[in-house]
Amino acid sequence: MPRSNNIKDRQNAHSHGAVSRGLQKKRKDISGKKVKSKKEQPTCEAPAAAAPSSSLESDARVLILGEGNFAFAAALALDWGACPKLTATTNCSKASTLADDAEAEDNLETVKAFGGSVLFRVDATELHASEEVVRRGGKGYGRIVFNFPLAVECGSGSGSGAQSGAQQAIDPNQKLLRGVFKSILRSRLLCESSGELHLTLSASTAAEWKLLEMARIAGLRVKSCCPFDETRYHGYAAPAASARDAVTYVLVEVPPKVSKEEAQEMAVAKLRKERPDLRIGPTGQSYKEAWKQRHRNKA
Repeated sequence: MPRSNNIKDRQNAHSHGAVSRGLQKKRKDISGKKVKSKKEQPTCEAPAAAAPSSSLESDARVLILGEGNFAFAAALALDWGACPKLTATTNCSKASTLADDAEAEDNLETVKAFGGSVLFRVDATELHASEEVVRRGGKGYGRIVFNFPLAVECGSGSGSGAQSGAQQAIDPNQKLLRGVFKSILRSRLLCESSGELHLTLSASTAAEWKLLEMARIAGLRVKSCCPFDETRYHGYAAPAASARDAVTYVLVEVPPKVSKEEAQEMAVAKLRKERPDLRIGPTGQSYKEAWKQRHRNKA
């Protein structure tokens, strides 16, 4: 394959999408009465038309993993006008990034000019080892983006997206995704209340790699998914091999199971914090309310 094709594949390795929503429909049952059907869930393996949601916004901390020539990060910076909370990373060195693509230098300067940060030699499976990634995340990133992941070495001659789905080795890529999931959860990089991992790849590849099953085992669940629209990002192009059926999967951390007793303790602690003027008992009632209730029961 000519070097120019490899460069294009490598530079176009990353992107992002929105979410799909189900539509509530009415149908008739056997008796002729109209009943409301359950809300349709987005089909993650082959999603239909989608409405924008869970988008990337400049007011949230955004971490981009596995960039190629940083075209996606530059597109976000230009769209937002300012990106002080944007951190774009690559596993390659600065020298190899600049050598592989003539547009990389302009993209890097664009990101930095609008306030974003660019980090090199960041392994997406070892995010907890990067002090800068952890530091810039603060209390957690609102969005972590990994577009068209592919387990290849920098400068190996086959950039992200260069191989067809049939040619891609499943085991190395499953290992890559498991490592990413584990590192994100281990480092607590997702914002606890609203953090999302946006993972974009072709629907056929996601099925082949068993993405949904791996996410569930890791402790993540699919919040939504939708077709990826590269036209939303000026100057960016998705890998040709994946562009036609590219899908963005929005993954969120599964909340830990809380017992009834733990839930009550948390509710009481929250009430005590909100109302320090009240004497709150272990059940969440103020002592005054508990006293009144006891006397009502006696009466």
